[in-house]
Amino acid sequence: MIMIVKRDNRIVPFSRDKIESAVLKAFKAVDLEVTEYAEAKASSIADYIEKVAQTKTLSVEEIQDMVEAGLAKTKRPDVAHEFIIYRHERQKAREQRSSLMRKIGEKLTASAVENQNANVDERSFGGRKGEADSVLMKKYALDNIISPKARFLHENNEVYIHKLNCA
Repeated sequence: MIMIVKRDNRIVPFSRDKIESAVLKAFKAVDLEVTEYAEAKASSIADYIEKVAQTKTLSVEEIQDMVEAGLAKTKRPDVAHEFIIYRHERQKAREQRSSLMRKIGEKLTASAVENQNANVDERSFGGRKGEADSVLMKKYALDNIISPKARFLHENNEVYIHKLNCA
């Protein structure tokens, strides 16, 4: 059985279906449909990667690099570009989730105590929970409630939005 290495270092079975699906999604994002050409390219890229994976264990990143290279070799650079954009957006989302979870973890474990309020004691679990909740609510407000311009100004310390965690 062919195995691959996930980003979290888990070893899982190789799935050519996931590769074909990713390629077809890139084509569909550009063409708004899946053509025979797209299906043929998805199959040939998956065939190539599967052949390489039989000789060595690949990581998810290596597989995505190979998909990107395979798409770049087609007569459709626009599809390769769409795949590159998709990868970049997914990477940004992973980094944001990771950063948020780290901040929440710091609050819950009291590993970065910042008693900003005399009424909140981060050393108690209730205080830690409240601070973690505050981090989450601020992130939600910045991402989903306030305008992009207000977010930009707040994040660049040009304006301060008081009680952002109550938005």
